[in-house]
Amino acid sequence: MAKDPVCGMEVLAEEAAGVSTYEGNDYLFCSTNCKQKFDADPESYITPRTSDRSTTNAETDEFRENIAPTEQTGEKITGTATTTLPIE
Repeated sequence: MAKDPVCGMEVLAEEAAGVSTYEGNDYLFCSTNCKQKFDADPESYITPRTSDRSTTNAETDEFRENIAPTEQTGEKITGTATTTLPIE
């Protein structure tokens, strides 16, 4: 089983809607639409993506200051947390 590089869907070789070869590697696709997108710009699908927002040192330091005392005392953390992620 392979992963469609465009949508991430798992694809069986015998059920693939298409195959593209790029830089000596074969890529399987779940649909002709995904294959067309890949063929138009393969680099954008095989190069690891980086987040548009990187964590600054100040944010990391603030996190460490807030969490470190709890780790040192062994105090249990209770409650819930909510995270909002950007849609790409």
